[in-house]
Order: sequence, then C-alpha cells, then structure tokens
Amino acid sequence: MASSCGHMTIPELRNELEKFGAKKSGRKWELVERLEAYRRNAHCARTDVSGPEFMMMTPDPQLYKDLHSDKTFQGCTASEISTFLSKFNKTTDKKGRDMYTDGFIQYMKVTFHDSHWFVRSSVKASMIKSVKYDVDVMIGQDRSVVESQCECAAGMGPDAHCKHVCAVLFACADFMKLGTYKTELTCTQKLQTFHRAKPHKGSPLKATQHC
Repeated sequence: MASSCGHMTIPELRNELEKFGAKKSGRKWELVERLEAYRRNAHCARTDVSGPEFMMMTPDPQLYKDLHSDKTFQGCTASEISTFLSKFNKTTDKKGRDMYTDGFIQYMKVTFHDSHWFVRSSVKASMIKSVKYDVDVMIGQDRSVVESQCECAAGMGPDAHCKHVCAVLFACADFMKLGTYKTELTCTQKLQTFHRAKPHKGSPLKATQHC
C-alpha cells in the first residue's frame, strides 16, 4: 500500500508529529512511518502534547555487556511477563513472540546498576527490515518488569508494551531458562551456496566414447 505521508516534507512531518507529542528526530522514512503509525492509532494517542517526552534513566552505555558474556543475568519469568501484560488487558503477545522466534532481535546487552538489571536491545521492524528500534527494559531483582521503552511509535515509556519490547522480554525469559536466546543469524551462520559447484545432471560417458 502506498504511503499516505510520503509526499510531505520533513518540516511538515515534524509539525504533524508534534501534534501527537511524538519524537521528531530521525530520517524522513522514519518520520513517515512514525506519523502513519500515530494516525492509525489516533484513538489512543496522548492528548497532552505540551509535556516533555519520557526517557528512561539508563546507565552509561559503556557499562553494558553482551548478554552472552554475562551469565549472571537473572532474566525474567513467563509469569512476570504475563503479570506485566495484564496491566494492559493483554494475556499474551503473539506478534512479539513471533518476532523473537523468527530472529528479529539483533543483539542484547545488560548491566546491573542501582539494584536493577538494565537490558538494551535492537529489534528489526516487521514491515521494513532496514529499520530497527532500540529497546530498553529495566528488571527488578524480583524479576518484575519495572520500566520499558522503545523507539517505535507505540513504544513510549515508562510502560511500553509494544511487540518489540515483548520480543525482548521473551528473550530474557529464554535466557533465564536455557542460558541462551535467539538472535538474527549473521552472514557467516547462514548456509552459503554461492561458492558451491553446480550439480552435474548429464549421463556419464563410457570410456570408449573418449577414444
């Protein structure tokens, strides 16, 4: 389906986003996607556009470590995810589960700071694979979800529960249970076929035919 906002200039896009109290930073295609998402969900958009945009207080980025190298991370349980989603009248999030299962998470990093675990992740958008969203989640020592935020249009904190946040939570639950989690496959992990010899489909010749 053609974009309904693609013809707009960047100043026009930013002016429209300001009406929703949305972020106005990013490249044009990001602004277009964000505005279209807000227009689709206009019934649940924030009415107070004058207040400051919420941003989680996160630790210094240099304190984060790749999750695979920090086995002390306690993760969160499936029951805690259900408890978190129940606050928004949701029992589960199939889209978030599918995004996690299908490898939309690019990486996850964690750090323990001020008695809380902080998770930072990058999750690919479902419709435009070149777009990715940064996700932040704060988890308490009781494994409860304390705060969350995402860069997508529906990811305003402190209680973001979009599919990208849910995908990260499912990854945390898997890590707690299995000690690992699924990420996007790298080029070296994917099956490479470009350098393989083509299969021979002809019939073998008898030795006498070469004479």
